[in-house]
Amino acid sequence: MENLKHWSIGHVGRRSVPLTFNMFNASSVVSVQPPHTAPTVAQVTLFLLWLTAIVMWLLRYFYSRQRNGVSEATGDLDLEASATDTEQDSPNKNDPENGNRNTPQRKYAQNLGAQNSIVTTEATAEVIVNVQQESAQNGLDAQKGNIERDIPNGKVTTDLSDENPQPNSVHIAPQEKKRDTTQDLKMPEKEAKTFSKVKPPPTFDEFLKYCAVFGLIMIFFYVCDYQHHWPVAERQYSRDLFMFLVLLLFAVAGAFTVQKTPDKLLNRDQTEEWKGWMQVMFIWYHYYRATETYNYIRVFIACYVWMTGFGNFSFFWVRKDFSLWRFLKMLFRLNFLVVMTMLVTDNSYMLYYICAMHTYWFLSVYAFMGILPSWNENRVKMAAKFICYFVINFLVFDTQLREVVFKPFWLVLSYKGSMHEWLFRAGLDHYAAFVGMLCAYNYPHYERFMNYLDKRHLNRSDYLSSIYIKLFLSGLLCIAVAIWYDNVMWRDRYDYNEYNPYTTWLPILVYIFFRNLFPWLRVRYLGLFAFLGKITLETYISQLHIYMQFGARKLIVFIPDYPLLNFALASVLYLFLSQRLFHLTLEFSAFVLPKDMKKVVMNCIVGAVVVGLHLCFALLLREIGIV
Repeated sequence: MENLKHWSIGHVGRRSVPLTFNMFNASSVVSVQPPHTAPTVAQVTLFLLWLTAIVMWLLRYFYSRQRNGVSEATGDLDLEASATDTEQDSPNKNDPENGNRNTPQRKYAQNLGAQNSIVTTEATAEVIVNVQQESAQNGLDAQKGNIERDIPNGKVTTDLSDENPQPNSVHIAPQEKKRDTTQDLKMPEKEAKTFSKVKPPPTFDEFLKYCAVFGLIMIFFYVCDYQHHWPVAERQYSRDLFMFLVLLLFAVAGAFTVQKTPDKLLNRDQTEEWKGWMQVMFIWYHYYRATETYNYIRVFIACYVWMTGFGNFSFFWVRKDFSLWRFLKMLFRLNFLVVMTMLVTDNSYMLYYICAMHTYWFLSVYAFMGILPSWNENRVKMAAKFICYFVINFLVFDTQLREVVFKPFWLVLSYKGSMHEWLFRAGLDHYAAFVGMLCAYNYPHYERFMNYLDKRHLNRSDYLSSIYIKLFLSGLLCIAVAIWYDNVMWRDRYDYNEYNPYTTWLPILVYIFFRNLFPWLRVRYLGLFAFLGKITLETYISQLHIYMQFGARKLIVFIPDYPLLNFALASVLYLFLSQRLFHLTLEFSAFVLPKDMKKVVMNCIVGAVVVGLHLCFALLLREIGIV
């Protein structure tokens, strides 16, 4: 941070010598490290699973095409036979037995079927006529189509002339129709503004196709960061280039991607935007080795942890869903991609420490809200729960108990044979989630306060009071953040780390206040950063294998001697693959973890058997020396 000391309040006279930039010159590009001698058993198992998915998908694809071709040919024959039968069986108008077939009731039933996009056959028309007569006897209005059959649920009219009846016509009773239009249609729309809807699972054929695509991306990761196919270069920093790219990106986002969103404090689009621009700074901090921005990056990571506490608390507070299914869905979202990537690249879980941190803080919020959930409705009992959470958090991270508490998880949380990395990373932000939960709990009060300041006051004195309150709070927060900025932010990185857990809540709250201070600012967001904010987990993991390798210590060189072209190509691959991984993770989550827990258990059993068989085959191949 001393390189930027001239920006500090009270230290205007301090300047630093600008750093030079000689990226990707002949001396910076180093030869590629020799690849690993042989793949691991986990890599062979995953490769066999990928091949199996491709073979099954291709077989099912060609089989379905062949079956559809046979069905089409059979359908053409059936149409010709049907046309012949129709000519033979058509009623004779002169025949007195068939002269009463085209009655007014039958014509009305056929018209009613046509209005509902139904192919009305004679059997179907007969059913509708009977339904109309029964409804008329009960005093219902048949002209309005409020027809209800005396069958279970009273809803479905089927085509009786077909061997496999299909629900061609659905009639809803007046009471049910009223309920559907007033409640069932409005509630999902209201909930969709804050929380995502449950994604329907893909078909098995689609799942196999997604596995094939996912395997291709994992092979690319394998080639980049396990085989080390491309040469590498040292990371070198130029403040001029770094600031130019940052300002250019913000200028483009502000000029061309401004979009509107509902007027709500900390709405979904706004938080996605927040995550997006912080993620850019975080990734470029690694790519360009911008060590002078280290303290800023630490604040950004604290913001992510704050959002974990705020978002999960808000979800459990509103939905009150503490089910095992919800628990598994969240763990799958946080850890599926990272587990697959660490198996493919043979890395440690703690190399992706952000995933471990978010998993831990999610578990803490889940336990906070899920234990004694009836207390969540009582303010006094909730205060007691907050105090208990704070005390436990203090004992775990601010005392020597941390060495004992996490020791049972050494196999997962250790890095290079030590727990130091986990204790250091998690300890830097161990109060951010707690502050986020407090903010979520008091969010309704803050929302009412801001709505009072923003509403149109008929009385001039009330209007001026709201203006003065905003000015007073703005000035007070500016003074507070300036004091923090000058006395904490400019410390050496090792000295700053001691202050980070206890001070980052201040810039977070200041940012939230000013970002939501005016309605015209709340209803707008930068679409580019919101897009990036939706795939932060994928971009965080992919940076270590597309942008960089060797644990983010070296750059991958796709185009030697052209650093900016190399950066552009790597960025295109990086964003494209990250977005694909985001969608693939959602599809896998929907398939493996559907809403029905019986299907979840069945999927887990079948998955364990399939993986176990492929693991045994991989061990056999390793034993006989093929791999």
